[in-house]
Amino acid sequence: MFRVRFLTVLVTTMFLGTLSFARTYVAYAVGSTSCNMKLVGYQTIQAAVNAVPSGSTIEVCPGTYPEQVVISKPLMLTGAVSETSAEVLIQIPVGGATGNVYDGIIGSVYYQILVSSTGPVNITDIAFDGTGNNIPDGYGDLAAIFYEESSGTVNGVSVANEVDFGGGMGIIAAANTLQTVTVENSDFRSFDGLGIWGKTYTPSSLTLNVKSNTINDTGNNGVYGGTDGVLLLGSVSGTIESNLVSGSGNGFGMLLNGSAATVTANTIVASTVDGPPNSGIEVNGGANTVKSNRILSGPIGVGIVLTGTATGGSVTGNTITGGYSGYGIDMCGQGTASGFTVTGNTIVDTPGFGLRRPASGNTTAPNTYFVDGATPVVAGC
Repeated sequence: MFRVRFLTVLVTTMFLGTLSFARTYVAYAVGSTSCNMKLVGYQTIQAAVNAVPSGSTIEVCPGTYPEQVVISKPLMLTGAVSETSAEVLIQIPVGGATGNVYDGIIGSVYYQILVSSTGPVNITDIAFDGTGNNIPDGYGDLAAIFYEESSGTVNGVSVANEVDFGGGMGIIAAANTLQTVTVENSDFRSFDGLGIWGKTYTPSSLTLNVKSNTINDTGNNGVYGGTDGVLLLGSVSGTIESNLVSGSGNGFGMLLNGSAATVTANTIVASTVDGPPNSGIEVNGGANTVKSNRILSGPIGVGIVLTGTATGGSVTGNTITGGYSGYGIDMCGQGTASGFTVTGNTIVDTPGFGLRRPASGNTTAPNTYFVDGATPVVAGC
């Protein structure tokens, strides 16, 4: 009886220990006075990440954190609420970014937070500033957050000044294994590469959901060849919904290259830069559904560009308004498009043309056109 009773106590103790294993911890900046000191605390985010068990929550106290953080276990990283509403800001360390990882899909990536081969890792209410990264030209890209073969949700973050010779990114998600990344309620500004980039080489591996974000990609006004708000490269699936994208920097508001996403209810305002043509949405093949978006095509810009061979999806119910010499929907300029269904769109005052399309191979009617002057409504390639 004694041995049985001892075993019961031992098992119960182990079980309770497991239940209390993952809990809430605190990361606090040097000199912080607004932390919840009742919790176990660490003076850097990385120290907290290293120490806490999987599944824990790390509340990051208001302050500035000059560090590059690597996360390789499931956890929640969240900006702690303070009475002063001060923000949590992750900056580049003094002297520049040194931590980087070589990814087989992306190449060399310098990061502010790297989420590596794990998940879910959820990041909320944290600001990022890429100023002073000092990455030499051609050495690699810069990302505020890089999900590498990992899953998680980013909610309520603010990203600024990710500038790296055309390689400055807000968030990158790259996966050849089954992963889901959601980016929502966040803002991205002043970058010179991509706001949000999802990439895979393996069919049906990465699901990327991008919802209710503000992306103002004006980091370089196209000096390095154009900045894009959202890029899906490869067979990335997911929903791109209710985002505001403005100032495409002579790039694309959204570029869908071989993906299978639903892009809906977004507002895209093209760049005011008078330079190479910029586009609201470009679709290169794939099985994408582009519907109910509002696009201002801007100076010498195009509302929607279609190219390659579509394997499904459609372009329906979008409203496109032209700039002083903009175009509506172009199915010829970047290579002949085929397999697309383009119906139910409303195209308003696009001085170049309303719709330019090949003679066959697509469904391109009915659409509604409102024209100013002698603008051709529909033109051939």
